[in-house]
Amino acid sequence: MKTLSLILILVSFQKNSIAQNSQQVAERVFKENIFEVKNLFLPDDHDLFRPVISVFDSESHKQYVYDYSQKNLFMINLKNFDADNLVKIGLGEGSGPGEIRNPTDICMSKTTNNKKLIVIDTDLSRVNIWDIETNKFEKSFKPKKFNPFRVACTSSDIVIYNTLGSKRGDYLVYDYKGNELNSFNDPQKNRNAFLDSGYIEADSEYIYYASQGRPTLKNIDRSSKKFVERFSIEPSANKNKISRSTEGEYIMEKKSENFIYQSRGIGLYDNYVLVLFSGRKDAFGNIIDFYDKKSLDYKFSSRIDLYSQQMTISDNILLVRGYDRELNSTVFKYYTIGID
Repeated sequence: MKTLSLILILVSFQKNSIAQNSQQVAERVFKENIFEVKNLFLPDDHDLFRPVISVFDSESHKQYVYDYSQKNLFMINLKNFDADNLVKIGLGEGSGPGEIRNPTDICMSKTTNNKKLIVIDTDLSRVNIWDIETNKFEKSFKPKKFNPFRVACTSSDIVIYNTLGSKRGDYLVYDYKGNELNSFNDPQKNRNAFLDSGYIEADSEYIYYASQGRPTLKNIDRSSKKFVERFSIEPSANKNKISRSTEGEYIMEKKSENFIYQSRGIGLYDNYVLVLFSGRKDAFGNIIDFYDKKSLDYKFSSRIDLYSQQMTISDNILLVRGYDRELNSTVFKYYTIGID
């Protein structure tokens, strides 16, 4: 009888756990007229054939792009969201000062004084810093025993994320001189060795993370180091076939070809965290989900008119990189965000 009672308790506990998880999953509620198109930019017109990562500054109307075809970093001046001119500011491919081998993320400090541009080079495990006013390379630093993959910037610090984690933490925080200020660990029960790149953002209170390989959204309270984790909208975990094996303290995962990925970008606007949803890895999506910054509760969704693979937000400007079928070309498109 004791064994039977224990089984019933476990079954009941599992049902309750499933019910709690299912309550976190909401159906999308769409709002219209959130995004207003301002203009678009065709990278091909400037011989940018693989503009993989980019960031936009709404104050100076400058966009920074790393192009894998030319293996260099460029600045685009925009007037009324029209490309005025394109300037090469990178020093090309290599391992010397200002040279980049394999950039994986980019961000810009959110301050009007002495703005900085940060480019992460995963191959060299380096954080590269450019001065926005002069467009000149300023410095780089290399975190000890930590290979950065994603980056987020605030007015006072740089947050870098390591996809596999390390004993020093999953997230490290530096000032713009390269001094380490803080570290944060993701309190997951089992360390997972599957490369889940995800996307990160940050403000003065929180660090935000949208998983690319799992249907989850997280934030970290900087002061308390408390994590909040929520299911993203339309998680497809039940459809994903994953085989797992254990190797030391790590869990190794192998995912099937039809594994459904979740996010293709993350950004902050007003009191919201915005996530670009695309579905499959390397797919294009036009749905942007809005979540509450603190609680991560889902609020609503809205569509843009371009299927996109990358998203970045500066103040009330949304910049996406997608593919325009009519133009038969990759494009950058600019929108203003407005919520009544």
